[in-house]
Formats: sequence, C-alpha cells, structure tokens
Amino acid sequence: MTSTRTDQLLSVGAVAVPFVAAAALVPLRDEVANANVALILVVTVVAFASSGRRRAAGLAAVAAATGFNLFHTEPYLSLRISSRDDLETALLLLAVGLVVGEIALRGRRARALAVKERQDLQSLTGLGALVAEGEDPSYVMLATASELTHLLGLVDCRFDPAPASDPILPVVHRDGAVRWGPTPWDTARWGLPTEGASIPVWSHGRHRGRFVLLAPVALPISADQLARAVALVDQAGASLADGTKAA
Repeated sequence: MTSTRTDQLLSVGAVAVPFVAAAALVPLRDEVANANVALILVVTVVAFASSGRRRAAGLAAVAAATGFNLFHTEPYLSLRISSRDDLETALLLLAVGLVVGEIALRGRRARALAVKERQDLQSLTGLGALVAEGEDPSYVMLATASELTHLLGLVDCRFDPAPASDPILPVVHRDGAVRWGPTPWDTARWGLPTEGASIPVWSHGRHRGRFVLLAPVALPISADQLARAVALVDQAGASLADGTKAA
C-alpha cells in the first residue's frame, strides 16, 4: 500500500470514527457524564494522532469536537453550546488531538532520523573496511557510487576519472553546500541542478576524478546528506594510491 493511499485511508477514518463514536454514545447520554464521553472520544483521537500524521490528528480532533458538540451538548444537533463546561470540554478535545498529533509526528521523524543515521554509519564503516582491506580501487568506486545512490536517492551516479573532458558541473563542497563557481544552489528547496552535480575525488593531495550525481527533478536534499556523501567520497579517494587508476 502506498503512502498516499495510507494517508487517504487515515484521513477518512479520522473523520468517520470519532464522529460515529460520538453518535453511538447518544443512547447513553442520560447515563454517562459528558466528561466521560469526552474521555472516550479522546481515545479515538489519540489512536489517529499516534499515527504521526498531522492531517489525520487534526481531522480526528475536529471530528471528535464536532460530534461531541452536536450529540452531547445542549442544544442538541446544533453547533451552539450553552454550557461553559461543555464548551471547555469541546475545546480540550480539539487541543488534545492537535498536541498529541504533533508529539507523535516529531517522534516519528526522530525515529526515521535515527534509522537514517544508523544506515549512514553502516555505509561509512562498510566502505572504510573495503579501503582498509586493500580492495581493488575499481570495486571501491562502484561500491561508493552505489552508496551515494542510496544515500541521496539518485537516478544515476558514476565515477569519472577524467573530468577535464566532460561538462563543468556544480560542485558539492565538504559542508554540504552546492555551488557553481561563487553561486550557491538551494538543494533543500530545489534539489540538485537538472544537469547534475559533482563531488571531487582527492587522494594524497591530488585530484583524481569526480563522482557525477544525477537526482530526480526537484527532490529536496539536505546539506547534511550531501556532507555525508562527501565523507564517503573522501574515504573512497583513500583507496587510490599514487599511480593507481580506477576505471
């Protein structure tokens, strides 16, 4: 199931479930206090908010507050609320959904970042092992191109040992900035330039080539990702001893 399809289903459920739950509690209106009804509806809101989707959290909060307002506050089936306590409860329902949704979203992003950093560390250590074990430079360059493709979501990546004969491309610097001469390029907003970008390969103080990066159009890439990419290339460059060439 695609992420878009999942988001759509969550959005539909976030609207329907709290609202239906509020309607289903109508027969118990005279037996269950409004505060307890609100607690039941909070459970439905938290269930969707915990998905980490801000949209689903907001929709669930609005649906719960609306359902509570329509079915459990006087005058019934009206958006008007005559009781101050009921008004505060409805507002708290809305606030809970928004707050829990935001917390869940940040937690989800933090987990994704932790996984990404662990994968990046594995890439660095794996490539470092190849260099330390004296693996053939051509294989190291291929492995590096593969790691760069995975790290940056590229559509193509290749090692070019003779850059002088190829077109001049924007350069990725060690701080993750992409510049074409003195002109910076906002990769966080626009992604890599359509013509591509390059990461120079240095070994023992000598320029030994470059990696050419081609990314999907307008795919945002952070400076941190690009800085990690340069670190990978620096490790690969260490495999090119003086006089060694990589195809």
